[in-house]
Amino acid sequence: MFSREYNPLSDFLFLKYMAEPNCTYQWKSFVNALFSENNENKEEHVEEVKLLEGRKLTKKVIKDKTSILDLRSIANSSRQINMEVQQLNLGDMLNRSLYYWSKAFSIAINEGQDYKKLPKIISISLVDFELIDLPEVYTKFNIFDGTKYYKLSEKLELYFIELPKFRKIKNKNLNNPLHRWLIFFDKNSSKELLDKVIKMDKAIETVDMIARNALKDKKWLHDYHLRAMAKSDWTSSINHAEEKGLKIGEKRGKEKGLKIGEKKGRKKGIIEVAINLKNMDLPVEQITKSTGLSKTEIEKL
Repeated sequence: MFSREYNPLSDFLFLKYMAEPNCTYQWKSFVNALFSENNENKEEHVEEVKLLEGRKLTKKVIKDKTSILDLRSIANSSRQINMEVQQLNLGDMLNRSLYYWSKAFSIAINEGQDYKKLPKIISISLVDFELIDLPEVYTKFNIFDGTKYYKLSEKLELYFIELPKFRKIKNKNLNNPLHRWLIFFDKNSSKELLDKVIKMDKAIETVDMIARNALKDKKWLHDYHLRAMAKSDWTSSINHAEEKGLKIGEKRGKEKGLKIGEKKGRKKGIIEVAINLKNMDLPVEQITKSTGLSKTEIEKL
């Protein structure tokens, strides 16, 4: 069975092949593939892009299993496009996306500047789990009136691309640039299909070459594995908490009802995770974001 040399959806690797100064070619290729798929007008087509400096990848950030490594950019001198990949469903993805969008919007102008100078903020999330209760592989959201379908503003756009839904498509269209990119991003793509899109698409070939070369850099590879381990540790902690919570919940469910028992059991499991994170001296704000518990609840532990 074919196994990829690297995980294309690793956020650490994603920044390597999409966020460095020489990566504008492939960045434009992917974004324009998405906009073209959505039948955007020519004004939306990205001709020029400036990649903004992202987070400094310190050891602390790399090993922080909950940190978000995203890609920020300015397109055509007028739109800010924020892009992230997410393999794990940490919960509240939609609310978090809105939060980061609103934060980017709120700091886009300086104090005292005219609101007219606020740029359009576009958020693109590529996720490896099903998120939106719609059958489409990708969805686009704006602010609309709920009764007349009137668009209130052009300043907000949220795109969500869900790889599990793309995998369900039996006949991928290799002539579709977005399909080619999603075949590349899908770690489960066959070698035959992957080789075809790499040969067909220069931007994808470039990305593949950058990824392969990165694997030859011992220092970078070490950090790449640290990041992967942090993500795996986080997944194991959550799964363990849920399993323990379910067992406790099932036991109590016999007396008070299965649903009530499961809810309390999950809560207890999450509290145990919070206690462990607190013992690791993680900031209260980080534990709040990771577990969903309130600041007051954590301080009482």
